[in-house]
Amino acid sequence: MDRMKLHVVAFQIPSPPTYGGVMDVFYRLRALKQAGVFVILHCFQYGGREVDEQLRSVVDEVRLYQRRMGWRSQLSFRPYIVASRADVQLLRDLQADDAPILFEGLHTCRYLNHPSLRNRRRWVRMHNVEHDYYSGLAKVSRLGWRRLYFRIESLKLRLFEPVLRYADHILAISDSDGEYFRKRYPKVPVNVMFPFYNDEQHAEHRGLGDFILYHGNFEVPENRAVADYIVSRVLPNSPMPIVIAGKAASTLRAYCDANDRLCFVCDPSETEMSLLMREAHVHLLLTFQPTGLKLKLLNALHQGAFVVANRAMLAGSGLEDACLVADDEVEILETLNRLSCRQWSDSDQIQREQYLLPYANANKLQSLLQILK
Repeated sequence: MDRMKLHVVAFQIPSPPTYGGVMDVFYRLRALKQAGVFVILHCFQYGGREVDEQLRSVVDEVRLYQRRMGWRSQLSFRPYIVASRADVQLLRDLQADDAPILFEGLHTCRYLNHPSLRNRRRWVRMHNVEHDYYSGLAKVSRLGWRRLYFRIESLKLRLFEPVLRYADHILAISDSDGEYFRKRYPKVPVNVMFPFYNDEQHAEHRGLGDFILYHGNFEVPENRAVADYIVSRVLPNSPMPIVIAGKAASTLRAYCDANDRLCFVCDPSETEMSLLMREAHVHLLLTFQPTGLKLKLLNALHQGAFVVANRAMLAGSGLEDACLVADDEVEILETLNRLSCRQWSDSDQIQREQYLLPYANANKLQSLLQILK
C-alpha cells in the first residue's frame, strides 16, 4: 500500500527539540514517521540551527528557506513572524504535487489562502492564540521599544488571523484555545490536540535532589518576568535552593550575587536538562499568560517529581489534579514548605502515570491520522 505523503511547514528547524514550540513539532514528526507517513519538511533556517541526523531520522526530505529578518519584513502590513517567512520558493515547492499540507503555527500561513493551493487539503496547527500571546509579551516587556513592537505585532496578528478560514482543519493546543477558535471560525472544524513531547523517557528515580527547578527559554520576556518574580518574591523565604535553567539563562547572571542559594544552568543540553528535571525535588512552574498549553508542564509531569503551578500555567490543560496549585507568594511558599518534608513515592508515581494517559503521543497520533485521512 502506498505511504501517505504529507508536507509539513515549520517555523524553524525543529531539532534539537530544546524548547516548547519545536518540541511539539519534532515529536509529532517522529510519531508520523513511525506511523509510516512520508514527510516532506519545509522549515526556515535562522538562529544558528542546522539540520542534524536526529532530524533526518524523523522525516524523509528536508527543504530549507532563509528567514527574511530585517526592516523590510517589519514594515509589512502582515505580522513580522509571517512576513519574515514569505519565500516564493516555498510556494513553488508546495505546488510541485497535490499532497496535503500541515502548517505549523500562524507563522507559516503566508500561503495558506494562495489560489494555487485552494484545491489542496490544508491543516493548521495553532500553538497559541497568537495576538493574545503577543499582547501578554507587551505587558511584561521592560523596554519601551519592545513593548511597542509587541503591541503592533499583536494588532497585525489579530488582523491576519482570519486567514484560518481557508484551513480545512484547525488543531488547537488546549481546550481553551479550541473554544476560542470554534467561536471565531464556526465553519472550520477544530480539534484539540495536546502537544507532542518525549513521552518515551521513563525516569525510575526522581525528586532525589534537594532543590527547586524553574526552567525556560529566557529570550522570551515572559520567562524573564517569572524569573524576576521567583528571585525577588520566592527565593528569600524558600525552604530549598532554587535552580534556574534554560536557553539564555546566562543573561540572568545579575542575580547571582543576590543569594548563594540560587544557581543558574545556562543552555543545558537535552541530557543535562533531563537530569535536572529528574533530580529536582519540586518543579515550580509559573506564568503570567494563560495562553496555549505550556510544554514545560507536560515535560515536568512526565520526568519530574512534585509540580507546583499557578492557574494561568494550567489553563486549558485539564491537569489541575496532577499538580499542586498555588497562585501567589504566600500559597507558593506554604506549598514549598510542605513538600520539603515529603518524599516522592511509588503511589505518587502510579497516580502521575494515570493523569498523563490522555496526553500520550500514541493517542494523539491516532487522532491526527484520522484527521489527515
